[in-house]
Amino acid sequence: MDFGNIIYESRDRVATITLNRPERLNAISITMPENIAAAFNHAAYDDSIHVVVLTGAGRGFCSGYDLDSFAEKAGENPVIQEMPWDAMIDYNFMNRCNQNFMTIWRCGRPVIAMIN
Repeated sequence: MDFGNIIYESRDRVATITLNRPERLNAISITMPENIAAAFNHAAYDDSIHVVVLTGAGRGFCSGYDLDSFAEKAGENPVIQEMPWDAMIDYNFMNRCNQNFMTIWRCGRPVIAMIN
């Protein structure tokens, strides 16, 4: 399965979901929330999986949102707005991200965060 910047591996009843942007310390890109949700949903509905491990590639687990993409890059971006700023655009974007991240919480399997 292709989950973008997410590596999904399963072995011996364990699914390992790895954030795979080590060059950016696994900072969250625009597409990663949906990819994380897809990977966790896949694990949650796979009867052969009994536990999920969430980790990051390279030397860091996750450095948060990728500010280079979200705050500094001009052009088409769901976060950067022209003025006057519309709070609902920002709210809707963050709500979508949060709902995707909540698939970790709602996963029907125990989740272990392997933070490096």
